[in-house]
Amino acid sequence: MEKQKTKSRDWFEVIVGNGNVNVGIARLLLLVMVFIIVFGTIMWAILPQ
Repeated sequence: MEKQKTKSRDWFEVIVGNGNVNVGIARLLLLVMVFIIVFGTIMWAILPQ
């Protein structure tokens, strides 16, 4: 019998993958850094100086 995966676990496995835990943590940190950079750039462009 195959164990069913829950939906909340799927997004984590997509980001982290099946590899090393350190690689998964690095990917999550990179995702957070990219979000902060993109969000900051958008806010810098929109808000008046």
